Order: sequence, then C-alpha cells, then structure tokens
Amino acid sequence: MISDGKNRYKSWSDLRKRMDGLLCEALKGRITCFFTRYHGVHNVYGRAAVRCDGEEWVSFSWTEGSEQRRDRTALYEEMGAKPRNWAESLRFYRLVSERGEREKWMPGCVLCENDFLDSVTAYLQTEVAAALASDNYILRLFAFLDRRVGKRTLLKIRGEAEALPEWVKKFYRLRCEAEGLSAVSAEPAPGGEREGGLAAEEVPGKKGNGKMKERRPEGAR
Repeated sequence: MISDGKNRYKSWSDLRKRMDGLLCEALKGRITCFFTRYHGVHNVYGRAAVRCDGEEWVSFSWTEGSEQRRDRTALYEEMGAKPRNWAESLRFYRLVSERGEREKWMPGCVLCENDFLDSVTAYLQTEVAAALASDNYILRLFAFLDRRVGKRTLLKIRGEAEALPEWVKKFYRLRCEAEGLSAVSAEPAPGGEREGGLAAEEVPGKKGNGKMKERRPEGAR
C-alpha cells in the first residue's frame, strides 16, 4: 500500500480512541484495534490486528511486508523495469504496488502493519460512503463497523459485501448479526409486508407477539 505522505500520526492511542468513537453501539466492547512496533529489532518491525471478543480476526505484520517486497522484486523483473532516474523509480514502484494490491495483497490480506496504520489515518479523513466503495478493503472493514452506517445501508450493500474476500466479509456478517439483520431476507416472509424489496422485521426481544418493526421513511437509517 502506498502512503501519500499525508497520513501521519502522533499517537496510536489517540487514533484508537477516535476509531473507538466511530464504532457502532451494537459492537462496543467487542471490537478492538491493536497496533505496536518492536523498536528493539532491526528495521523496527511491527504488528497490528482487529480483534473481536478478544480473538484476532485479522492481523497485519512485518512478515506480510517482507512478502510484498518479494512480490515487488518479481514484478519488476516481469516488467523489465529499468528506471533511469528517481521519478521513473517512483512511477515503477507505484505501478508494481498497485498491481500487487489488486491481484494479491488485498484479496489475500497480504498486508503489513504499515498498511493498517495508513488505512486508519486515511479512514479518519474519508467519507464513510467512499470507504464503503473503496478498493482498500481495510477501509471497507472499518466502514462495516461504523455507527454512521445504518441498517438500510447494510442491507443495500449485502450483495457487494458478500462478494468480498472472507477476511473482509466476516466483519460485515458480524455487524449484521449484531444488528439483528442476519435473518432478514430479500424475499417477503410468509404473511409479511414487502417494502423496498425487504421483508418486514420482527421487533427484537418480542418473539411470537406478531408485532412488526415500523419502517422508517426512505433514506432514513
């Protein structure tokens, strides 16, 4: 992943607090972000992770960064890249990095702690709607957990979310489950109303009473 030089940070604890403030109510206390650097080792290795209920659901470390460097070397050789100056070197670096992200790193989560940190700082500067459509799957992951993303939006993006790699998709499913949306179908329930292509939802916590949740006006969350 390429940093544009704007994504600087002073304190991980400050970034974590800001990210925690964007977490939806249904997952507060369950989702945590972790980041550290091992300053006592060569090249300052690091590690990051997103945890759910204390268990790491996805991690990012220097080992993936090493794999990225090997991939870049192979792509340079495949492209026959022979930059003649610094500007050409930067152009080739961007080209091979973009190709690596598109073909392997994002789909397979071959992402290092710096990719995670760059994504956190970028997310805090990105509109949530843009994050939901981003080619950066870490941004999508964050958006799936964001309190600004409502239930209607979660249902609207279901098809697109389900087409994502498993390491991203499972966070979408977690959010839907936490919001009580896992049983909602695109088809109407027997005897239920169909509105906007969705079956009406039963009021949570009132099973068997036959009451249905009131639908909000179009455009509301």
